[in-house]
Amino acid sequence: MKKGKTNNPYSMEIELISYKNNERVDSIVCYEYMNDPNNSLATEKLYYLNDYNLWTLFFTYDLESTTADNWSKYKINPQSGKFELVDKVLQH
Repeated sequence: MKKGKTNNPYSMEIELISYKNNERVDSIVCYEYMNDPNNSLATEKLYYLNDYNLWTLFFTYDLESTTADNWSKYKINPQSGKFELVDKVLQH
């Protein structure tokens, strides 16, 4: 995992990187957080990693509610090390 650098103090990004034979093969943003204090809105992408499966889910936080959407499931191919999208549900 690698934390991304940003000039915005209200955001953060963490990247999951796969390696095979000590070579970088693929990467995916598994966590990100963005906060806009001017309009009281924040978004966050959370992840769950188990064996060769990765799930991500976006949350939107405002003063009145928390909403979850854009759920994705990835499989990490053990032969290639690539992240492969298995399923995705988009909500608006």
